[in-house]
Amino acid sequence: MPIAVLEPMTITAPKILRYPLNIGKSTSPAIMFSSHKATYGKPDDSIIKDLGYHIALHVVPGVSFNDNIQYEERSGGVIGSILDSDNKFDLSTEGLKAGAKDIMDGGSALISTPAGKVAVGAVIAKNVGLAAGGLAGTVIAGGLDELTKKTQVVLRENPFITFKGVGLREWSFSWAFIPESKEESLVVKDIIRNFRKSMYPAKGSFTLNFPEVFDIDFINAEFPKMPEVALQSCNVVYNKDSNSFFKENDEPVRVDMTLNFRELMPIYRSHIEKGY
Repeated sequence: MPIAVLEPMTITAPKILRYPLNIGKSTSPAIMFSSHKATYGKPDDSIIKDLGYHIALHVVPGVSFNDNIQYEERSGGVIGSILDSDNKFDLSTEGLKAGAKDIMDGGSALISTPAGKVAVGAVIAKNVGLAAGGLAGTVIAGGLDELTKKTQVVLRENPFITFKGVGLREWSFSWAFIPESKEESLVVKDIIRNFRKSMYPAKGSFTLNFPEVFDIDFINAEFPKMPEVALQSCNVVYNKDSNSFFKENDEPVRVDMTLNFRELMPIYRSHIEKGY
C-alpha cells in the first residue's frame, strides 16, 4: 500500500478519500481501507491488488478482536463410564452379561433419554442372549423407565468437548459523519458509495464476479494485524437526530455508517506469531 513511513507515520497516497479532510496528514490515529480482488492469503501476480483508491477514517473507539475457537460436545455414555471407572471390567461376552444383569438388578445406573434407553436396552438384550432391538429393546427400555422412577438414578452421559476447528472472526466499525463544509459532505457521500460499490458483485451474462475485499491497516495506532476481510454489510442512517440539509447541495447534515467485516480465512498459531 502506498504509504510513506515517516516519524510519525503519515498517509501520502494520492487517491485517498479522507474524513475528516486532514486525517492521515498528522499524528492522529487513522484506519485505512484498501479494496482489491481477493487473494485468500496467497500472492498472485494475475491479481491487481491496488485498485488506485483508499479510504482513510479516524479510528473508532472500542476496536474489538474476538478470537473464535470451535469445540463440540460429545458423550462417552455407558462405555465412557466403564473406561473411566477405577474398577476393572470384563469386556468378554460373559462379563457384559454380568454387567447388564447388575444394571437391571441393582438399578445403580440408568439412562434418561428415550433414544438412549432403547439403545441400552438393545445392547443389554443382545448380551443376555435376546434379539437386539425390536420388542426386546423396547421392553427393557420400558423397564429402565420404571427403575428410573424407583431408584431416581440415571446413567452418567460422561460429556466432554473435542476441538473442531477455527472460527472466522468478525469486526464492526461505526462512524458518525457530521460534515463541516460542502467539500466534506461530498467526501462522505463518495466514501459510502465506494464501500457499497466494492461489496457488490459485478454481473455477467450468466455469472456473478466476486466482490472486492479489503485490507485494513491502522496508522499511528498499535493493534494486531488484520487479514483480508469481506464487507458483509454497510448500514447507513441519514439525519439520525434531525431533518436538516445543507443549503448549498441538499446533502444531509449528519450521516451514520456501520460496516461489518468477516475474515476470508481463519488464522493459525503461525499468524499470531507474526502479529495477527
